[in-house]
Amino acid sequence: MIEFLLRRRFPDRHDLVRQMIFSEDDSGDFDEYLDPDHDDSLPLDPALEKEIDSIFPITQDVQPIPSEMADYLTVLKSYSHSLLSTSYEHELDKNRKFSKPGSEADMHLWLAKRFLSLEEAVALSFGKNPSVVNVSDLEKYPLSPVAIGFRSRLDDLERYAKSKGLSGLTPEQFGQWGKEMER
Repeated sequence: MIEFLLRRRFPDRHDLVRQMIFSEDDSGDFDEYLDPDHDDSLPLDPALEKEIDSIFPITQDVQPIPSEMADYLTVLKSYSHSLLSTSYEHELDKNRKFSKPGSEADMHLWLAKRFLSLEEAVALSFGKNPSVVNVSDLEKYPLSPVAIGFRSRLDDLERYAKSKGLSGLTPEQFGQWGKEMER
């Protein structure tokens, strides 16, 4: 996870990220941060090792690590596993379907409908197109902060609807729920 986060933060410096990850400092090596199930005793498949080296060659010259990269690595190493996982998932969310262009809702189109399902209302509350962002798609990403937030808001809306005896919302009820959410 740490290597991934470093590569995302410094996309033009993959050579230095690899150098940082595969080198040792006074606290030991960084392999333990690459994969929680990492086992150094298992040999790396030679074909895979060759492929990795062709993508991320290790240069013979050790380059100085910019302080910004070293500082970020120090911060990442200080994170709990939970915080590191959340940061990792947040970065992954940036490239998922629900973050891509086209996932935004056309609010005029959706609010012109006479009735919204609870799931549609939640997607719209995030500014997302309910045809693109929905429970069935988000179930694929159980640790995603977006998916967690969606499920939490859907739970809140289901409770709200139940208290009002509703199975869905009109655009007016959607607006009222939004106002009550802000309080």
